Amino acid sequence: MEGYWFYSALFFLGDFGSQLVLDLVVAGIALVCAFLVRRRQAWFGLTPWAVCLTVGSLAVIAISTLSPRTGDITPGRLQLEPLATLRVYRYHPADLLMFVGGNVLMFVPLGLFLYLAVRRSVLLCAVATTLVSVGVEVLQLGIWTRSTDIDDVITNGFGGLLGVLLGAVLVRFGTRDASGHPERSGHPRLRPADAVRRSS
Repeated sequence: MEGYWFYSALFFLGDFGSQLVLDLVVAGIALVCAFLVRRRQAWFGLTPWAVCLTVGSLAVIAISTLSPRTGDITPGRLQLEPLATLRVYRYHPADLLMFVGGNVLMFVPLGLFLYLAVRRSVLLCAVATTLVSVGVEVLQLGIWTRSTDIDDVITNGFGGLLGVLLGAVLVRFGTRDASGHPERSGHPRLRPADAVRRSS
């Protein structure tokens, strides 16, 4: 069993190792940009640092999904039957972890940072992340070593939804005042000293 996981990991790194390195570089650049603009005012109603991380997430997704595979090269395929690939992965735990789990986790940051950037409409943000996945699958039709699979849209969309919900939770609980009540946007709670200064 240990050998199975070892060779599965080697196969995965052979296919995607160079992409993972580039993903880390891009993610690092996005983090630096987010740090540099962390105190900036909103851009057209968007949170600047979250915009940087959203763009970084999109770049990581593009690198991970639209660059040709470089390892054991096999032709891609078109699969439009929902859950067909997921049913096959039930018998291959390494593929289930690395490909299905990876598809979900890859879109969690996109959903999270997109919601933190716009801070409105969980539904629209979730739909937007799913549309990104649809776009990826369409573009993969032109890449010989990539597969276009409806199950990728399902798993990517699920990951995006998880990220959006996480962002909504963070916003909800991150904007509560000291008494535990949500602050109204545009009307921050005044401290007593501030109220005195305004009335004088």
